[in-house]
Amino acid sequence: MKTYTFRGYSHNHFMTIVDELDDSFVVRIVRDRGGREEVTTDFMSKDLFDNFIRTGYLSKLPAERPAMLAASA
Repeated sequence: MKTYTFRGYSHNHFMTIVDELDDSFVVRIVRDRGGREEVTTDFMSKDLFDNFIRTGYLSKLPAERPAMLAASA
């Protein structure tokens, strides 16, 4: 699974691609809300995802970073 962070947020806010469909992704978004984790699962179109990558709103995390996030959970 590939994990991304959102521009303007700490690495405590991240998105993981859970599954890939024909024209969209199933994504899991984790947000740190003052020490409380808020987790949502949603669909994101591939066009929207590509726009987020192109504009820098999403940045891919290095492969070792998601493991560190999971270990701290």
